[in-house]
Amino acid sequence: MATGAVTRAAREYLRVSKGKGKTARSITDQHRDNIATEADHGPWAWGEPYRDTGSASKFATKVRDDFEKLLADLTSGAFGEPGDVLVLWEVSRIARETGRGVALVDAAEAGGYLIHVTSLDRTFNPRNYGDRHSLISGINDAEKEARLLSVRTLRGVNSAVGEGRPHQDDAVGPP
Repeated sequence: MATGAVTRAAREYLRVSKGKGKTARSITDQHRDNIATEADHGPWAWGEPYRDTGSASKFATKVRDDFEKLLADLTSGAFGEPGDVLVLWEVSRIARETGRGVALVDAAEAGGYLIHVTSLDRTFNPRNYGDRHSLISGINDAEKEARLLSVRTLRGVNSAVGEGRPHQDDAVGPP
């Protein structure tokens, strides 16, 4: 006897960093790619997405309101039923601060939720030790990249100041 595929509820967490003069186009791109992945990993019934614009690193100056709501919903059970899916474009969308990312993975694990990462073409079960390790390793790598970028940027700014050059945003034309 053939059975149909189980439809799971899915909600996206869409996050993009946005600097001066930049738009949040990436959120639209993430959503488009996430919707397309359903063909291979669904069927999913899409719920209201969580959306944030801003940094996910320890250097962030703005609170990510929807991240906090997502974490609270995962913890309280308001996210949905066990087996429902959190859809992310890439692991670094969760957090670029390992502790915050692990808190989200812990909440998903406790609630029985799955985490699909579109860029990896994979659905993770945080209750599985290998999947949990992969998610946390990805979050840790994202934190490392954010901190390395900060070091590089600060080095460039300090170098420019030391040489009397204008800051990159203030420069007009080639250096």
